[in-house]
Amino acid sequence: MGDIAVYDGTDWCIVYPFPEIVVPQTGADVQIATTAPAPRGVGDMWIDSDDTVLTWDSTWTTPTLVNGWVVYAAGYEARYRKLINGMVTVEGLVKNGTSGLVTTLPAGYRPGKKLLWASITDANIFCRLDVATNGQMVLSGYTANSWASINCNFYAEL
Repeated sequence: MGDIAVYDGTDWCIVYPFPEIVVPQTGADVQIATTAPAPRGVGDMWIDSDDTVLTWDSTWTTPTLVNGWVVYAAGYEARYRKLINGMVTVEGLVKNGTSGLVTTLPAGYRPGKKLLWASITDANIFCRLDVATNGQMVLSGYTANSWASINCNFYAEL
């Protein structure tokens, strides 16, 4: 059992328990969703009345790397994005930096509390990745001349 919402071309206007039958107004241009509407839309993807696919996930953004950090190689680019549900995904391999600040995520892409992850280097040595509430991503325990993963997922503070 879930909810469905009807979109009349202007606003999300009705939320029904599913699988109750929805009867739109005669001639109404409607969209039906399988979850209740969120403030900017519902779910990962919608199709509007002219079959145009609509999404509200942000596009991938390349962060500014600092303190000598560079991308390890093509195909391992540092990047981040936020999904419609508020989940931030950061990914990539970085190298040649010094232990410390790697990049700073912008407002809207930051956690509500400091988060820690175990990261790994190409020498199979663990280091630590911190993401702070001010957006700073910090690697500590990094072994020079190796790459380190900055892969992490968390919900952004609203």
